[in-house]
Amino acid sequence: SNAVSAQGIVSTQGDVDVFRFATGTGTVSFAVNTVSRHGNLDVQLRLLNSAGGVVLTANPTGLNASFSSSLTAGTYFIEVDGVGAL
Repeated sequence: SNAVSAQGIVSTQGDVDVFRFATGTGTVSFAVNTVSRHGNLDVQLRLLNSAGGVVLTANPTGLNASFSSSLTAGTYFIEVDGVGAL
């Protein structure tokens, strides 16, 4: 299991952070959490394939978002978007 950590700032509703990653075939899990003090970003996550097509979307109730998915080997993108309370 490989764990990776990244940080970004989504400061307006028009701001979207995108992170690229490569993986072998298997299950990947992602969790995006707002800052613990005064965090007010309602996060939506989208998993995109290398062509930019949407593989899945996670937009649960509450501020944070996470998902787990089985993928084939390749390059993917995680899109972090603020869709609510900013």
